[in-house]
Amino acid sequence: MQGIIRWLGIFFKSKWGIAFKVLGSLLFLLFFFYILDFEKVKTAFATINYFYLLPIIVVIFLRVFVMAWRFYLLVGIRQTIGLVPIIKQYMVAAMFNMVFPSVIGGDGVRVFLLAEEKMPKKEGLLFILLERILGLLCLMILSGFFSFFLSGMATYLRVGILVGAFFSLIAIYIFFFAPLKISFEKIPVIKKLDPLLQLLRSQKIKMLQVLFFSFVFQIFSVLLSYLSALAFGIHLSFIPFLVFVPLVWVVLMLPLSIGGIGIREAAFVYFFAQVGLSGENAFIISVGTYLAFWLNAIFGAMVFFYDRIFKKVNLKTIREES
Repeated sequence: MQGIIRWLGIFFKSKWGIAFKVLGSLLFLLFFFYILDFEKVKTAFATINYFYLLPIIVVIFLRVFVMAWRFYLLVGIRQTIGLVPIIKQYMVAAMFNMVFPSVIGGDGVRVFLLAEEKMPKKEGLLFILLERILGLLCLMILSGFFSFFLSGMATYLRVGILVGAFFSLIAIYIFFFAPLKISFEKIPVIKKLDPLLQLLRSQKIKMLQVLFFSFVFQIFSVLLSYLSALAFGIHLSFIPFLVFVPLVWVVLMLPLSIGGIGIREAAFVYFFAQVGLSGENAFIISVGTYLAFWLNAIFGAMVFFYDRIFKKVNLKTIREES
């Protein structure tokens, strides 16, 4: 199993892997051009309500703050890093996430930025990996919980969501709340996380806080899609967003396209069809969400260029503590 994971990692980083993802994006986009009525899409963009721009900006900054506070609590088990530098790191990472073809770009930059705060690069990478695992588990739990309040969904999809949520709850217990004697040293994929997991288990109150802010962060992410829908005049209950948007983020973790282009739109169209939303409207929500993340990236670019050009802070001056 470990050999397969390593081979896939090497493949998707290679030129053939990049070509595969580019082809995936193109195929998804061609499919949408074939099935969607783009006159409706053009009309929606022509009548966008810019009143929602301010709430979207507010949610963007609240989301970044909650995300930064969660990470501040998480790294606090090892060392103290100021909240403001962490907020800046997330803003800058948002820019690199949009510029590079995957979130790995943003995560890689965060490793270097954490090193500037005297955190060894390997340890910074482990904290980011831990954050990613926690985020994935919280997405499944959030979707599973709110699926109880949504009727009309296909049975197989509901069962799949609930099974994923159930195993995510078990994983959170085993990772973060099980007795300290449980160790992952014999599991190659996550054995390097074992020391951090042991520390977290010894601070259960802090772990509960981290878990709480993880769910708050995911809800703010969902709210961006909801506000984007309202901006385009698409009025739908918030519950479908709480069920389906987390699933979209889970699907985007699959390396099947460049930057999620194409697969994100396909996921929105597929999941929101469960509540009778037209393909055109689901596609518009997807694009609106993408534009909201670009807005986040623009704010991150401002922070980056202010720090790296006006303040002349150079990534090459990073000194790693050993």
